[in-house]
Amino acid sequence: MGGCENDGERWRFALAERSRLSQNSAPEIYQLAQFSQSQFGEGTLSSYGWRRNREPEAAKGILQLDTLAEDECLAKTSDGIRRFRLPAGHHFIALYRSLLDDKSYGPLAGDALVEVFLGRDQRDKAREVLEKTIAKYGDGTDDARKKLLKQIIGNWGRFGAAETVPAGQRPSLPLAFRNATNIKLTATLVNMDAVLRDVITYLESNPKEIDSSKISPQEIAQRLIDRQAQKYIRDPAATWQVKLSPNDKHRDTETNVELPLNQAGAWWISAEIEGGNSFKTLAWIVDSVLLQKDVNGRMQWWVADAKMGAPIAGAQVELFGYRSVEIENPLPKNAATMSFPNASPAPPMPMEKYR
Repeated sequence: MGGCENDGERWRFALAERSRLSQNSAPEIYQLAQFSQSQFGEGTLSSYGWRRNREPEAAKGILQLDTLAEDECLAKTSDGIRRFRLPAGHHFIALYRSLLDDKSYGPLAGDALVEVFLGRDQRDKAREVLEKTIAKYGDGTDDARKKLLKQIIGNWGRFGAAETVPAGQRPSLPLAFRNATNIKLTATLVNMDAVLRDVITYLESNPKEIDSSKISPQEIAQRLIDRQAQKYIRDPAATWQVKLSPNDKHRDTETNVELPLNQAGAWWISAEIEGGNSFKTLAWIVDSVLLQKDVNGRMQWWVADAKMGAPIAGAQVELFGYRSVEIENPLPKNAATMSFPNASPAPPMPMEKYR
């Protein structure tokens, strides 16, 4: 230990010597691998707030985890993020691999190694280790290994958040997918008038406990996902398919899918990956917006064109509000509501402030 310059080197030396001198070195090797991973693994980057740059030109940057060799590390050290090599006797990947045939620690090492490669976005290597671990030690508790393998090699996709666009413009949905080569999509208009009517009816019924999901029209997407609002779905307006070009090595691919429609409304988009999962999202196309401003102590509303921002003459606006009124026990809260129509001419006129 005379050549060690700090406590970290002394501790790693002690762990290495313990595994070398032990008759059954598997426990010590596994402990050393765990320690090495905690110090030099990609998990050290979690508090750094970094994000991988997915631009092709940055493929050789030091933060590209999927380009790491097995003897390389990418870790946050005392002087910043560094990419460096470790000797096999101290590198957690080599240490885990040395245990794969051990009956006691082989399953643990295999599972740990799979997680390492998944954390490095190296799903091809994760697949290789996972298949060997399954062949040697089985599918795992509750078929966990089998399910994970299906996630890696199976066809998969999901939508990202779509931007709201003005009428006349086609929405573009962010799509992330893996392994898939084809996707089928269906667009269906949501009856938002019925949604709003039911919100008002629900509040006017003076419920004992207000369900926030039933009074927030913007949460209609979650209600549709939970299959609690299917009555608002109309007949499909468009069905189409898109060919996909997945990245190799089971890596995720990001692209955008343009919807073949530009009519104003809330569009429920259902997607089905060929040979894979199904998923849904809501895309908004708006032709008008309601603007609000406090003008000299009065609240002013007006309806404007969503694209140009010009006021829409003669637009009819109905305002509806509610508040919870506390009532002494044993009675519950009381929901007081108010509704009144107003015409919004152009130019807009201020409405009296509600008192």
